Amino acid sequence: KPTLITVKPDNEIRTYFQQAMHAWSHGLNAASLILSCSILEAILKQALLRKDPKLVYDIGNGKSFKDFKEKDLEALIENARKKKIFDETEAKKADRIRKNRNAAVHKLKQFTSDETYKVIITTKELLEKLLT
Repeated sequence: KPTLITVKPDNEIRTYFQQAMHAWSHGLNAASLILSCSILEAILKQALLRKDPKLVYDIGNGKSFKDFKEKDLEALIENARKKKIFDETEAKKADRIRKNRNAAVHKLKQFTSDETYKVIITTKELLEKLLT
């Protein structure tokens, strides 16, 4: 099932997407889920940074670089929803990708090839939305 991205992401995102497809095609579903979630996180950070760096970073007391901390993916998704970058449905899809990645990594949940492919397609759709 070849899947092409209809927009032109940067090299990092393109490489992650190619690796996710390659991992999926070889039955490495957990790796594909991890890469899909990494794509989502990277592209969300780019979109949110264009709006306001505070949507991506907590600046703490701002006295040193050690005070800067990246927000977790759940917070990034919520910020994208609040800023209308994602609608409710898209935010739920993004959160499902996050939850599937967490289940694969932390609970060692096994995902079928079809389930994994659906995550890849959803990631592609969200990626295309954020880049258009």
